[in-house]
Amino acid sequence: LHPNLKDSSYTCMLVNSVCDLIYLIISSFVMFVLCGPLCDAVYYSLFGQVYTIYLFNYFAGVLVIYGILIEIYVSFHRYLIITGRNFLKRVNIYLALLVLGLIAALYNIPQVLTRRIVPFHSAHNNETIMYTVELTEFGKSRAQAITFQAIRWIRILLPLVVLPSINLMTLVEFRRHFANRRGGQVRVSYRVPSSHRNGDSFISL
Repeated sequence: LHPNLKDSSYTCMLVNSVCDLIYLIISSFVMFVLCGPLCDAVYYSLFGQVYTIYLFNYFAGVLVIYGILIEIYVSFHRYLIITGRNFLKRVNIYLALLVLGLIAALYNIPQVLTRRIVPFHSAHNNETIMYTVELTEFGKSRAQAITFQAIRWIRILLPLVVLPSINLMTLVEFRRHFANRRGGQVRVSYRVPSSHRNGDSFISL
């Protein structure tokens, strides 16, 4: 096994890259589903509604928040290493990634609880069954509005406040650690042997 593959940060970045790739693949189909009247046949199909609700809104959202959580985990791990309190080294990286994935999945659950897919007959052909969405009871409630506000703010604060704060703390600790090491250098002097000197000369390190 290549040494890099044993490093937890490398594993996290690899998983994050795979998530980014899957997100791009899912998002690439949006132009064929949500492009307006030209895409009505696809949008009002069962595939179109399943794609919009469960793939684009929910699963793609899970991948986004999962990537943010992975970056926060890696940054926090780096901070602990610099401060010498790296208790995360005892945590199995695959277990940590699984827990972060479950958090991301639960975080986006309200996306699928607010709407449900319902069939209806086309106005042009009564025999043609099409599909649309309607709000659930939760989707109509005040709790839904509060929940989505909380989700929106968490999604803003994690990458714009939490992640930069951890990186800033890491930078401060690194500069302090580096300054302490420079200040702790010992000045050593020793006499050059007589066979290699003229006079009583000293070399200082």
